[in-house]
Amino acid sequence: MNAQERSASARRRKHWGWGFEDQQPSPDDVEAAAAAARQHLGFAPVEVERPVPLDDIELPSPRLEPPAALAHICRTDRYERATHSYGKSYRDVIRRRGQCLTEGAPSCEA
Repeated sequence: MNAQERSASARRRKHWGWGFEDQQPSPDDVEAAAAAARQHLGFAPVEVERPVPLDDIELPSPRLEPPAALAHICRTDRYERATHSYGKSYRDVIRRRGQCLTEGAPSCEA
């Protein structure tokens, strides 16, 4: 593993979409980009939808605990379960924008 890969593995990916948590445009930049896109495409102004904070996401209780033999490679924390509830395709990213991830939330992630 090279230095860039080590650095990337130490950073956390966004639970709600693509990229890293520390690489997010400012709210003002997001508003400006959305306004420009709406104007260019002829859409009416609407409020920009913000990502739901991790602590506000509804997750069902885990259905199982990893066996002791696998516990050292499994994660059951909120971040891992929310991040792995859906895939990373555009459709999945849009679908996970809500607060409820009751469908597809894994009990643990290995």
